[in-house]
This record gives sequence, structure tokens and C-alpha cells, in this order.
Amino acid sequence: MKRLFLLLVLGIFLAVGVSAAPENKLGLAWDANTESNLAGYKVYYNTRGPGAPYDGVGQAEGDSPIDVGNVTEFDFNSIDFRAKDFWFVVTAYNTEGLESGYSNEVTTKGLFPAAPGGCVLRIPSN
Repeated sequence: MKRLFLLLVLGIFLAVGVSAAPENKLGLAWDANTESNLAGYKVYYNTRGPGAPYDGVGQAEGDSPIDVGNVTEFDFNSIDFRAKDFWFVVTAYNTEGLESGYSNEVTTKGLFPAAPGGCVLRIPSN
């Protein structure tokens, strides 16, 4: 697959701006893959520290990886990022089942104390 340019949004004041969201809500967003045979995206996470393996478990939305379909944003609606740190990456997959490499990694580490409500962090893609 072509290089996947993802803009993951886990934004807060620190990076590019602030977004209001319900408490314990964390949004991710990325740039769309432009390949014609794109089938969808997977969100991976862990709570151990930076880098693979991204084998997180226990979130209401599912264990890692979470197949989010062919959308470019995803919300964790009950993630407790104030109690523990999370690291995230996204991959794209095509209609043949081939999966891209990981996107840039983003983390909730250092967000607390965050503004009341959830967060959307923003980091640049490669």
C-alpha cells in the first residue's frame, strides 16, 4: 500500500487547539487513504508504553485492534485517560486484506490535568 498519511487527532491546547467533548471521551481523526481499493481502518492501542505491541484490552469499544470501517475518525466514549496513559496508532487495509504499517503514534501521556471534558489531540503526519 502507498504510504499512509494519517493525521491523528487526539488534540488539546498543547498542539493545535482545544475541543470540547464529554468527560472521558477521546477522539481520533486521520487523513483518508486515497487508494481506490481502501476497505477501512483499524485503531490499535496499548497502556504499557510507546511502541508495539499494541494489544490493549478492556475498552468498551473493544480490544485492540478495533476495526472502525471506512471512516476517518473514531471516538472512545468511556476511556479513562486521566487514570492511565494510552498509546494509539492506526492502519489502513484494502479489499484484499492487506494492511498498511502503523501511523505515527499518539499518546494521552501528560494530558492530565486536562480541561474538563474529553480531548482531541492533534499531531502532524509524516
